[in-house]
Parts: sequence; structure tokens; C-alpha cells
Amino acid sequence: MEKDTHVQFAKEIILNAPSYDSNDDLLYQLKPVFEDFKKNEEVKISTALNTLGIDWSTGKAAVPPSATANLFLFPPNGKLKASEELKIEISVTNNSEDALYQLRGITETKNLLLDKHEFIFGKVGSGMTRTSSKTIKIPQNSLSRRDELIIKFSEFNGHAPENIKSSISIDELPKPVFSYSHQIIDEGEGLTGNGDGIIQKGEVVDLVLFVKNVGNGTSEKNIIALRDLNHKEVFIERGKMELGELPPGESKSFKLKLSVRDTLEADSFSVDITIADTTFGTRISGKLEFNVDQNGNGEKIQLTEKVLEVNDNYTPIYNGKSPSTPVIAYASKGTILTADEETQSWYRVKMPEGRFGWIPSDKVEINKLAGANQQKALDLFLQNVPPQIELDTQSPHDTFRQEHLSLSGIARDDNTIKYVYILVNDDKVFYKSNRSASEADKSNLSFASDIPLKDGPNIISIIAKDNQDLLSTKSFVVTKIPSPEVIKTVSSGKDKS
Repeated sequence: MEKDTHVQFAKEIILNAPSYDSNDDLLYQLKPVFEDFKKNEEVKISTALNTLGIDWSTGKAAVPPSATANLFLFPPNGKLKASEELKIEISVTNNSEDALYQLRGITETKNLLLDKHEFIFGKVGSGMTRTSSKTIKIPQNSLSRRDELIIKFSEFNGHAPENIKSSISIDELPKPVFSYSHQIIDEGEGLTGNGDGIIQKGEVVDLVLFVKNVGNGTSEKNIIALRDLNHKEVFIERGKMELGELPPGESKSFKLKLSVRDTLEADSFSVDITIADTTFGTRISGKLEFNVDQNGNGEKIQLTEKVLEVNDNYTPIYNGKSPSTPVIAYASKGTILTADEETQSWYRVKMPEGRFGWIPSDKVEINKLAGANQQKALDLFLQNVPPQIELDTQSPHDTFRQEHLSLSGIARDDNTIKYVYILVNDDKVFYKSNRSASEADKSNLSFASDIPLKDGPNIISIIAKDNQDLLSTKSFVVTKIPSPEVIKTVSSGKDKS
């Protein structure tokens, strides 16, 4: 507390405050205290700056000095990507015979990360040039934006150089986008199911989760959260876990135990799932839906060894021997599959990683000529894929002098887009539904709007939602400056000799 300036200032006031009822008299009596405290603090500042090689002394100039200030930005022109470093370097040359005293510059911008950074020059003698610089790390999760940067100068005698203006443009990094699928495994070590791929009361099963990064950026830090708040009879082994690093286009799978007690009366239940990247904030949330076979009196399952050939293209392979279970893969015509169990109307076929799926018997034929080694691994079907948002303009953020922003693009989905809307600083300014779209057009929804901009930063977010209630968001910042001003041409780093 002894080093806290505000605390010490308050202490001086309390110790020296006279007993007056009038506030005016009190302030008048404390004026010497204020002045002494100010002088002491100025001495501390001067001493501290002297250790940095900065002369913070004062003096008078007989003739108003003339100074030239230059701004250098690295990378050149102030264009950089999130996670990179921005170096701001300012040099001041005193072109007159008298000195400049207590000269300093400070940044002013609507980007709070770059705002109010001080550049201390102190005394600049006749013919001298002093330079001050600062390096700022741009956060990895920064949104794309362009902001005006002003360097405002102040000097002890009011002889500060003219302000310098430039701009800083930040491009966001590619972000990860998650998609996922799930499957129930109810046969194997530590499990108490019957292998039909359908949950029955009293079973302990493996819930297999598949997560794929369908975005363009790597997910380095992430988390998966699962919970069922509606049924105490359903127990999930782990409600929270980390995926680990997941580059674009790659996927990971993992298992966790799921128990359904005998006392469960519902014929279905759902588990809430959220997969989130903790760096970029991208996430996908949804529900894993499970049907429960209350009777357990399905068709009798028999062991078999048969090689099957698929009859038609785009034939679904189900998690269990029921079309109400999730589709886990699609097989094309001529695909060879190996069955290890069968009922009167279903075959259980082998899948990668020791998993299995079920296919209706009327969708395949027995192939006595093909061997089991001819079966190829089927691609995983992603059950939950969020929409994609594509803008017609690559850099809509690269402006700050417009009253409106013309924004257009298209939202695409693997199934159906429900609607698209646009927010400006959390205010909805546009909405478009896809309700009247034809069957052929339901997976796409184009949008276009003239977005009004407010003075200062405008966080613009385009949100698309599909028929699985999965959301996608694309955001950027457009900073509007109230009135045009002349921008002084500044040097870039490449111009510096």
C-alpha cells in the first residue's frame, strides 16, 4: 500500500485536512498539500525516466521549436494477422535552435488493444532525433478489423508536433469448426448389452464419439461436455474431457461408459453435448438422442459368417437393427461387407476399430465369390455438421468511412438451412427464413443487406441455423469514423533508411 499513489494521496489529505465545514475553504487550505504532492510525484517520474536514459527536465523556449515526427509500422503499412506482433516506432527530429521539453506521444484508436500506449521522448535538443518504440502482441483470437491509429503529441511549452494518422488492419486466423457423430456399442469387455445396437434397460454400453474438424484452423485447446439433466437413471462415466490438438480435416474418436438403470421408465432420453475450442470460442452444441427398448423382445440374433454385396447406392448402415437408430455410414452399390450376426431381416456387419453396424437384409445379396478380405473400410458419416457461411467480399472489414456496409453471401448445409440473421453489436438488423425454399434449394440460402453502421466499432455477426438446430457464426469488426479527416501520409517500415 505504501507504493500506491492514490492511497498515499488520500493519506496526505486526511492527515492535513483542517476542520472546516465549507468545501471551498477545505480545498483552499489543502491547495499547498496538492502542490507539494504533485512536485514530489514529478520528481519520482523524472528519476525513473532518467534511469531509462530519458531527460524529463523542463525549460523555456525563446522561439517556438519546429519538429518533424515520423511513424514507422512493422509489418509495413500496419497490415498483420492475429497472433503476430505489431511494432510501432516513432521518431521526432527537432529542427530549431531551442529544445523541446517533456515531449511524449500517445496512441488513440477505437481498438482498445492499441489505445493509450505512451511513447516518451523527454527533452529533444536542437538538431537531435529521439526514437521511441513499442511492440504489441495481437491475440490469437482477434477478429478481422481495420482501425484508424492517431499519435497525439504533447510538450511542456505547448510546442508539440502535429498529430500523425495511419491505420492498422488485422486479419483473423482460420478457425476450427467441429462436426460430430456418435454410436452405441453394446457388446464387448465390461459391457452388458446384447449386441443389437439398441439400448435396453439395465445395460452398460460404450458411447463412441467421433469429432472432426471441418474448419480451416487447428484446434489446440478444446473441451467436450456431456450431461443428462432429465433422467437420474442415466449415468455418464465422464461428463467432461479434452480432445487435444485437432488439425483441419482430421478426426478423433473416444469411448466412455453409459449406464441405463432398470428403473428407467422413459422409452427415450437425450444427452446434451457441447464441443468448444477454448482459444477461438467456436463451438457446436446439440443433443444425442437415444431410444430405449423397454421390452427387449426383438428378432432372435444368430451367429453367421457371410460376405454381402450392397444392392444400391447410398445405402444406410445403422447403429442398431432398427431404422430409428442413427446412421453411422453409407455404402455404395457393389460394396463388400462381412456379416457376423443376423436376424430374419437384418445383418450385423463389421466396421473399423472393432465396431459394427446393421444393414437391412433386403439391401444386400450374399456374394459367395467374394472374400471377407475384400471389404474396405467405410467412411464415417458425420451426423451433425454445422452450416457454412461464405461472404461475397473477402475483406468486408477493410473500411472505416462508410455510413452503411453492403453485405451479401450464402449459407450452405448438408441438409436444410432454416434461416440466416445478422447482428450489429447484438442488435438484429437482418433476418431471412428458408421456409418457402423448394426441396432442391433447401440446403442453400443466399442473403444480402445494406447494414447501417454506428460511430465506433461495429461487431458484425452473421448467424446461420440448420434443421438440426446447429449454428454457425462469422464475425468481424467494422469501425466507423464520424467525419472524414485528412490523413497524413506516413512512412512504412520498408521506407526507413
